[in-house]
Amino acid sequence: MASDVKELVKAILDKTDSLYVPKGKVTWRLPTGIPSLDKILGGGLPGGSIVQVYGPPGCGKTSLVYAVAGQAVKLGYKTLFVPLEGFSNQYAEACGIDIKSDNFVPISADYAEQIFNFTVEAVRNYDVKVVVMDSISAAVPKENLDKKQKVSNLDKGLKPGEKARLVGHFIEQLQAPVRRKEILFVTVNQLRSDIGKFVSGLKPGGGMALQYYSDIKISLWGKNDMAKQEIETSVRVDKGKDWDVIPFGVTTLYFHHAKGVDIERDILTVCEKVGIVKKSGSWYSYIDSKKKEQKYQGLDNFTEALRNNSALREELLQKATVAAYDAEIRKDGTEESEDGSVGTTE
Repeated sequence: MASDVKELVKAILDKTDSLYVPKGKVTWRLPTGIPSLDKILGGGLPGGSIVQVYGPPGCGKTSLVYAVAGQAVKLGYKTLFVPLEGFSNQYAEACGIDIKSDNFVPISADYAEQIFNFTVEAVRNYDVKVVVMDSISAAVPKENLDKKQKVSNLDKGLKPGEKARLVGHFIEQLQAPVRRKEILFVTVNQLRSDIGKFVSGLKPGGGMALQYYSDIKISLWGKNDMAKQEIETSVRVDKGKDWDVIPFGVTTLYFHHAKGVDIERDILTVCEKVGIVKKSGSWYSYIDSKKKEQKYQGLDNFTEALRNNSALREELLQKATVAAYDAEIRKDGTEESEDGSVGTTE
């Protein structure tokens, strides 16, 4: 008579690390620090997932992933940052990244094969918890770098689809260790023209493998306000395999040039929606913890007050964060930990 299959699983697990038993639910989440985005994400980005952030140029993709990396470093997660489109220490710090922290590890390379191989090795064998890549579409295959420019029509050009094949292979190698080790992988992607169809349009590059393996897709579409030096961005989140929350959601974020996400405005937006901050005409009011009324005319004035009053900002941020962790969202036995992340209850 055959033995119990559990004994077979245990015997194989003792001999190899290629087989693992999936836990079947989210064990931790990384809050983005942006209350309205955390709310539609169910409290943050779930561990063990591949997240794709895409949109047209100038919509805030880099600013958003900088904010995510900053939160990861702040909460003590070892974060591998792969800047393939250039990296600015000044802007990274403005977006909240502590670049001097031991938890922040930036790395880049000359061509795609190098950086993809390094990332897979880091995820498989080292204590990385969060990987942020900006952007996967900027990784250039070595063959493209080695090949000379065409000087006549007789010269053979670059192989079509070479980058898509590389990205597909990379994601296929990455997805299993990401799930097994519950690592969060976040990558920026660009939009490219969808060639060969009757109706032209834009779609994320990198081939179909990246689209298939992405658990969460965050699309950004922004418009510039040069007078205020800010970008108003409509954000849509689509969650494919994270079924403990609604599989889609929409919010609006504001990005200031050279400063990143306008967190203060987002805090007030969430607090107003849930009734913590009251609006009457152009006036905004809030009763603080000392039972004192804070009253400001116009959202810009209230936002500026939060920037100048750290105690008031922290108080409203805590209330907005609690609103993001709605009781109806978490029915799977998870609870918020002291560091702001979400973990499984025993």
